[in-house]
Formats: sequence, C-alpha cells, structure tokens
Amino acid sequence: MNTSKIKVFEEESGHPFEQWDGGDAPAGPVASTGGNIRDAASFMRFIHTDCLKLLREHELPAILAGLDAARRNASAEIIELDQWIKRKNIAQLWARPSRLLAMRQLNRLRTLRDVRCLGRYREAMDQGSAHGWHTLVYGMVLHTFSIPSRYGLARYQRQVMLGFARAAAKASGWPEPQWRSVSRQLDDIPLISLEEVSAIPLNPLPD
Repeated sequence: MNTSKIKVFEEESGHPFEQWDGGDAPAGPVASTGGNIRDAASFMRFIHTDCLKLLREHELPAILAGLDAARRNASAEIIELDQWIKRKNIAQLWARPSRLLAMRQLNRLRTLRDVRCLGRYREAMDQGSAHGWHTLVYGMVLHTFSIPSRYGLARYQRQVMLGFARAAAKASGWPEPQWRSVSRQLDDIPLISLEEVSAIPLNPLPD
C-alpha cells in the first residue's frame, strides 16, 4: 500500500474545513456554528454533535460511493452522485470551498490520463453538469492510488477534525496548552468504522 501518495496529496491539496479566505465562503468552524466555539470544551461539543454527524451521515458515504463508482469506471454514476448530493442540500454551507478543492485536486491529477472517471468529472464540472464535491474526488483518489478504504476513511476523519481544530485555534487564539489538550482529545475519539459507513445508503437515483 503506497500511503505516501495519499499523504502528499492531502497536504498539498488542503481541506475546505480549514480556515478559508475565499471571499464570501465560511471562514472556519466559528462561522459555521454561529460563533459558539469559544474554548476547548465548546469545540469538543461541536466535534461530537456536528462534525461526527456530518462525517457519518454525509461525507464518508459520499467518499465510499465515489470510490465504488471509480472502481467500476462508472463515470455517469459519479455525475449522478454529484447531482444527488446537490439536490439533497448536503453540506451546502461548504459548497463553494468544496468545489474549489475538488478542482484543485483534479488539476493535480491531470497527468493521470488513463483514469477516465477523473477526467470526465472535471469535464462535467467545466460544462456545468456537475457541481464538484471534494468527497467524491477523494473517493476516486483512494481507488486511483490503491488505498484501502478503511485506511482512507480513517485518514479523512482525522484530517477533518484536525482541520476544524486548526481553524478554531487560529480564530480563538488558543494558547499552546489548550491546543495540546484538544489534540489529545481528538486522538481519543473512536473512528467511525467502515462497516458503519457501508450500512448507510447513498442512492443517486431520483427520489
């Protein structure tokens, strides 16, 4: 398993949940939660009540769906998934930064011309027939780099929670001891299992 590729990919791509300076898009978790994050305790409540729910119900199922479609080279299904996510108003708060990150990720993968689903997704975004969601691209990347889904989902969860923490720490000016305390608490959070995510249907067909 070549984990170095996915690590470099993540580090150079960034994440939409981190502090984002793209104009009218939300700038980190404080904006997304109405300023309710004030300290480590309120941040951890946010992680348990909002972040883990977002991961379990929306983001991780979308990643698995993108991975499965890429594995079968089902480009049309990826577009259907994209449109289904948009119709369901999933993660609309992060729609713009998610699209920008998806485009950045796809640009980094332009040289992989033999991976047809990536190119077709980029074309659909350019033509306006797909919005572009970083979760679907991440799923396709797991397949492209032959990263086991269990490992990929675990890394994604950690990256999301750390991204929120970095943004909250910057916005609230946490002192170093508070940052270390949050980091330890995040390390202790049980990851959402692959079996738990697989049991959640993400049906791209019309409702």
